[in-house]
Amino acid sequence: MSSKQRNPLNDAVNYLVTADSKLRIKGNEALHKSLEVIERTATSLGLSPDQILQLVDVAASGKQGETVSKKLIKLLIPATKVPETAVLKAISWICTNRPSMTIQCLLIRWIIVVYDYIDRRDRLHGLYGLLFRFLHFHSLLPYMCQLLYFLTRREDVKLYRVRQLLELQKNLGQQPYLTGLLLIYKHYQPGLLSVVINRNYKSLFPTYDRKWGAMVRLIQEKSNPLERSQNDTVLERLQPKLDTSYMAAASKRRKLDCIPDIHSNASRADFAKGGFSKLNLLNGTVVPFVHISTFGKLLESIDKIEFPNQMGAVLKSRLLQHVISYSSDKVAVTRFQFWLQATLHEVLLDYPLENGNEYTARLLRLLKSFQDFLQEGIPVLDAVLSSYICQWNGLDNRCLILKLLARCRLHQFSYFRESILNPLGKLFFSSAVYFKCQTIQALTDMLQNQVAVERLHHEELVSYQTQSDINTTKSKPMSVLFWEEEGEEDFKTVDFVREFIQFVSQLCLVALQCGRSHPLLEHCILNFLEMASFLHKCYQVPFVVFPPASLCVRLLFSTNPYTVSRLCSVISRFKCVFQSLKMQQNTGQLEGRRNESFESVTEVNKTILCLINALWRCKAFDHSEEARQMEELSFSPELVDQRIGVDCGEMLSIYHHQAFSCFTYKFIKENTLGIKHPTEIKVCKREFLGYLERHNLKGLNEFVSSVIIRSKPSTTK
Repeated sequence: MSSKQRNPLNDAVNYLVTADSKLRIKGNEALHKSLEVIERTATSLGLSPDQILQLVDVAASGKQGETVSKKLIKLLIPATKVPETAVLKAISWICTNRPSMTIQCLLIRWIIVVYDYIDRRDRLHGLYGLLFRFLHFHSLLPYMCQLLYFLTRREDVKLYRVRQLLELQKNLGQQPYLTGLLLIYKHYQPGLLSVVINRNYKSLFPTYDRKWGAMVRLIQEKSNPLERSQNDTVLERLQPKLDTSYMAAASKRRKLDCIPDIHSNASRADFAKGGFSKLNLLNGTVVPFVHISTFGKLLESIDKIEFPNQMGAVLKSRLLQHVISYSSDKVAVTRFQFWLQATLHEVLLDYPLENGNEYTARLLRLLKSFQDFLQEGIPVLDAVLSSYICQWNGLDNRCLILKLLARCRLHQFSYFRESILNPLGKLFFSSAVYFKCQTIQALTDMLQNQVAVERLHHEELVSYQTQSDINTTKSKPMSVLFWEEEGEEDFKTVDFVREFIQFVSQLCLVALQCGRSHPLLEHCILNFLEMASFLHKCYQVPFVVFPPASLCVRLLFSTNPYTVSRLCSVISRFKCVFQSLKMQQNTGQLEGRRNESFESVTEVNKTILCLINALWRCKAFDHSEEARQMEELSFSPELVDQRIGVDCGEMLSIYHHQAFSCFTYKFIKENTLGIKHPTEIKVCKREFLGYLERHNLKGLNEFVSSVIIRSKPSTTK
């Protein structure tokens, strides 16, 4: 800024500072003009540290009236950093009890909003005991709990403080802000708290100041990038390299960066004082993560690493993700979940339009990368997505939202259906075919993730293990980061997978009716059915869920030859799975276990008989006893116009089927058997199957070979 731009602001600040007595507000043009200059500068460029330091005294003292004090506190927006002295002054004014309770609450809220931009916090942390005494004021209690949560370290957790918090909880009930502070206490000193803490809250701390915080962040993004890069040039050499292959250019990242930087108060303060060279990283009790530049230093100080101030920085560094995934620090995991919960609420639920699509997309992209690295869902992300999907338009960040939904953790199916599947189903039936295809593919990935990853800590899905193996699955797996021992849902995961497959199968059936058998939609549905048939062989799931017969028949009437071929291949795999389960039951491997899969054997046999009669035996509409049981393909042949010149039973055979008609006429044209009409292929169906197989339609031959046992030619006359 030039000097001409600074003078009006300096004059306005000096006017408020030098005024001794309480100014008259009504009709005071000088006061209104000064406030307008401060507001215009604060909301566009921010205030300097010296100006914040001066205005804190004016606002907290209340000498200019409560109305002016409220407005000034709201305008304390830093352009760069907030001096720690300003925060200490605000707390000292609160201790004098001179400002009203409203101003005291507003000052604490301001400290929380600008907490990430305070230059140092050592002296502020030294006031931890003093701040804890303010918990007895009910008006300050919610905000003071959040501030203490930010400041809490292991040495701050004392037995008498735990008792005071439990006493407050007894008097006030289960308040979310008390629960949040008790959670951080329990993670640091689990032996001091023996009670089970309820965590079923969407937000543990007040969220009234999100718009205020968004304005502060916007001003920080507008700050001079050249000045910031010069200050951080040497420090950035100490930080681990970030995986920026998927990020935007550097100038755009500064504007759209919603993830905090990887930094530590101790490291930056020591460097600023010039004492970095004197710091012994390996022999010290704590090693800030920013001082670890090589993998060797990481191994040498693996038990001394200090995580960054804001755990959201873990999304920026793959090295930090390795550290937190192998660390047993529950506090770091809890801090990350609290940060993620607050950020997602702001980005997705509270102010989705103000944050912009590109801003949100980058955060979701980093979360997807983090989940793919962990091979695990994040509970907080699932909770926020279940709320967001109810107001989602199906267009914003569609691919990322669906991929994150595919990583959802296992829950009771009734809860999962109400929170995820039903809202997604409303968008599913009201959207185009391409959205339906993406949704079914996401549900297919969700099924795979649930049986391949989430089953590690649900022993019901691993029923083939020995008792010792089952006992080991009840303990925390080494690769599970977001493990919750308390508040686990009591449900059978076997029932969840079974009901999930049945629900998606019905969804696919309705989608085929709405989409008029679109080839891409049929391809995605067959991907899901193939995944359902692979569960037993690839993931050792001790049961099999067969899709509804109506879905198979609907796919049989497709005009796409590859759809019918893949359908036959899927049915053949299901048949092999049932045979394998039956063999294991006969050999005693399933002894003492109730397997409900065999209850659908009759349905499987009916479907196989239906397909083989239609495609091979030319009896698609035969009114035999078996055909009457398959109502999907039973109707009166008298209703068919006989002028088509084809017997009703042959209408769905492999040589008359609408999907294979083009291959039929090509076969007639290219064959050397003297065939002139499609009906004549009946005598050489095996040759026609070989012809289809050469055109990559192998499913038909696989299905017929598994069902029809070809008799060997007799050697005697």
